[in-house]
Amino acid sequence: MSPPDPGTKPARFLAVASIAIVIAGLYLARDVMIPIAVALLLTFLLTPLVHRLEHWRVPRIPAVLLIVALSFGMIGGIAWLISGQAKDLAIQISSYQGDIEQKIQRMHGYFGHGALAKASASFDKFAADVATSRPSDSPSATWTNRGTPQNPISVQIAAAPTAATYVNLVGVALEVVAPVLQFVIVIVFVIFMLMQREDIRDRVIRLMGHGRLSLTTRALDDAATRISSYLLAQSGINGVFGLVIGTGLYLIGVPNAPLWGLLCALLRFIPYVGIWIGAIFPIILSFVVPDHSYAARPFLTIGLFAGTELIASNVAEPLLFSSSIGVTPLAILVAAVFWTWLWGPIGLLLSTPLTVLLAVAGKYVPQLEFLSVLLGDQPVLTPPERYYQRLLAEDSEEAEDLLEEFEKTKSAGQIYSEIMLPALQMMERDYRRGVLHEADRNLIAQVMRDQAESPHRTSTRSETPAVAAPVVPRDCIVRILCLPARNTADEIAGVMLTNLLGPQGYCASCLASGTLASEMVDAIASSQADLVIVSSTPPGALTHARYLCKKIRSKYPDMRLLVGSWNADGDLERLEKRLSTDGDIRLVNKLDDALRIIHQMVQPLLIRTDEANPRAFAGPQPQTAPAS
Repeated sequence: MSPPDPGTKPARFLAVASIAIVIAGLYLARDVMIPIAVALLLTFLLTPLVHRLEHWRVPRIPAVLLIVALSFGMIGGIAWLISGQAKDLAIQISSYQGDIEQKIQRMHGYFGHGALAKASASFDKFAADVATSRPSDSPSATWTNRGTPQNPISVQIAAAPTAATYVNLVGVALEVVAPVLQFVIVIVFVIFMLMQREDIRDRVIRLMGHGRLSLTTRALDDAATRISSYLLAQSGINGVFGLVIGTGLYLIGVPNAPLWGLLCALLRFIPYVGIWIGAIFPIILSFVVPDHSYAARPFLTIGLFAGTELIASNVAEPLLFSSSIGVTPLAILVAAVFWTWLWGPIGLLLSTPLTVLLAVAGKYVPQLEFLSVLLGDQPVLTPPERYYQRLLAEDSEEAEDLLEEFEKTKSAGQIYSEIMLPALQMMERDYRRGVLHEADRNLIAQVMRDQAESPHRTSTRSETPAVAAPVVPRDCIVRILCLPARNTADEIAGVMLTNLLGPQGYCASCLASGTLASEMVDAIASSQADLVIVSSTPPGALTHARYLCKKIRSKYPDMRLLVGSWNADGDLERLEKRLSTDGDIRLVNKLDDALRIIHQMVQPLLIRTDEANPRAFAGPQPQTAPAS
């Protein structure tokens, strides 16, 4: 094994330190970064609408101002409606106090007293606070006929306001004004980003893509397409979802149904858990509404939320999301927790779009590739790597499941060529580097041999579609013998090839890898082989294949020889010249090429076969020394 690079640890430390600095900067500068992030995502959402107006020949400035005015007017209207509904709910909820207390008392005998007693006390305090905050319809003091108040108002002389009082008032005013200022800043940012979007894009490309113009352009286009599609589709689905929930709750009889519909539409932007956060309060109200004539109200409410969410997530979203946003569900959940910790509730709402941006950056920026690996939904291991990893983990069942999964779309020849042979090469490389013990190698090889000889994998559907050769008659007209060049990996590759030759009518067999070279040469005559294939699996097996070919050629000069150096890289013509100087040995590196060339090599045998004597060619004869 090669020693670790001494520069690896400093590089990793710098990477971790850079990530920590970026996270700290995002946290400390959240008051500045949150409005910019919100404005950027709103720009992604509104850009297609502005494009549409511009396509209708509306100038850019009027188009931007119109879209922004309509969008933020809608946001303001929704906020006003929610605040009005919330005030109405606060006034009405005190009337439910008695009914709630009766139901809590009724449940004491079933679930104990501790938690329910605390719940009752908490509700009493909440209802009392609501009651004291309500404006009274009558004067606070009632006067008698004699002119004396029944409830006299106490008069207290207040002290003059001090400097601390003014400081507190200024602090309260800033707390009220700050959200308004942030809202205004977001509007201004959105307007300028929409008006100057091409100029901003060009500056980002110049800043980040100097020398990589094509790559940076694809990254920006990919990010814009993913986020815009996601936001538009999700906004449409959530709007319809809120309308259905609000209408359903109104028909069921849950108070303030418009409020819950709007809240559910907004909270559904929070991945996975947002809808159920919004469902908690309507479900609770459905239990405590004092109308006893509708006992099924709670069950209808729960069924409304569950049914609507199932339809939205399993029917509407797959139809409207034409392509994946490129992030795994687990990554979305982890990102939601991270951005909530970093930026609070706003971070929770922005978590999915921001995570998509990070995944796109990891896809196109080599230094950020780890983000694509951690967040992306694309497989990070190739099919051969997945298969080999399952074999390393001694999980033969899952390895077989992977092969059966690939069989749905691939033939047996493709599975051998694209999955099992590359896995054999990985096994041999690990063994040569010393990272795989011989016992583990033998175990993996045995499992792969068993799976290669699986009955359903050696059936007639094993024929490789790329091979257009006709099937040979099944009378052993052509006998083929496969010889492993060196070890078990070569034998397994030979077994794969013979499995593909059998359904095409060839009589093919493969010797064991433990057979001596002299015994292999002698087996050619005993098997009456018409064609010999030497199977070799890189790395390093071609030298053994050349040695075996020389021994075969020395005894059988006219034998048809084919060497398979499976999945070998490099110049095949140069490798073929290394096998034989006169060019009488063919070399292939793919199973489908081997099938095609085998059929070409045996054509003379098929042509010379007489109908009355199907074995016109009875196999090679050993070369004997001339009599003295």
